[in-house]
Amino acid sequence: MGITMFSNSNAQTTTWFYEAGNGSDYRIQIKTTGSDASVSKVNLGKKGDTAWTETEILSTSDYESYIRVKSKASGKVYELNIDWYDGKITVTLPNGSQVNYWLKES
Repeated sequence: MGITMFSNSNAQTTTWFYEAGNGSDYRIQIKTTGSDASVSKVNLGKKGDTAWTETEILSTSDYESYIRVKSKASGKVYELNIDWYDGKITVTLPNGSQVNYWLKES
């Protein structure tokens, strides 16, 4: 008997891009991984930025329809309510206001 290495062919990563619907240039990047499409990373940004702002995922709900993240740059906390079916994210900003983001078609 020998040792067999297994590779998980279902462990693909998908990147989703959302744009703010309020006319601002803000964007959200979400990466999902694996056959169950678990959220592995959430990044924040603005059109024209050279790099994304990384976040730390603080908590998620079942089915990841709610994700709470903290910006690694500013320490500010954002709440994301995600409607995966309609391609919409409602973000509650640190000041309490809300902005809708929409899935960008590629």
